[in-house]
Amino acid sequence: MRLLIAGCFLLFAGIAIGISLSNGSTSDDFLLNLGTEIVGIVLTVAVVDFLFERRKNKESAKAIAWEIMHELDHAIWVWQGGAREFDIDEMAGLLSLSEPTDPLPQFTQNLFLRIGSRADNTFRTKREVINISSSLSQSLNVLKPLSKMRDGTAVISAEQITKISSDALEHLADVVGVKYRPDLNDELAKHRDTQILSQEWRHYGNDEGVYNKAIKADA
Repeated sequence: MRLLIAGCFLLFAGIAIGISLSNGSTSDDFLLNLGTEIVGIVLTVAVVDFLFERRKNKESAKAIAWEIMHELDHAIWVWQGGAREFDIDEMAGLLSLSEPTDPLPQFTQNLFLRIGSRADNTFRTKREVINISSSLSQSLNVLKPLSKMRDGTAVISAEQITKISSDALEHLADVVGVKYRPDLNDELAKHRDTQILSQEWRHYGNDEGVYNKAIKADA
């Protein structure tokens, strides 16, 4: 619609300028001035509109990056433990401490699968926003494979999830302009707990999960 309106104004301006130049009389100076004035206004509005849209898309890119980082933080917290408070340094630290043998129960897999699905959906539906940020595009491309972790016999290992999450975090942090350094203090290592029962407690917040029920049934 905006392009149509701008086109109409430019067409009118072109006609006015054309009439003025073809007649070549001073009486047509008004049309010439009017035409050039309209062209100037349309160009100014176009530039302002372009800059506004660009800024809006940049803000949208940052918002998407923050939301995905929070989802990633939650998934990593359920999987690895640590403090529940959002902390990029701690998130990176937990990923660096993760091991290939860390268990990945189905409910934890689901958290990463949803992140992958969101990345895939965002990549397809938010093209204007993604085009404004190469880092956001890279992060979504890195995360998309998580959406296929249940396709057929496809299996994504704990080691692969760690690599995907670490790479995505680097790109997402770049989108929002945040510098981070993996937190590797002894306290973090002490609070890291990947036991399935611990993951279940962090995920469900109660003892009604399938693993706890199985233990109760055997007791």
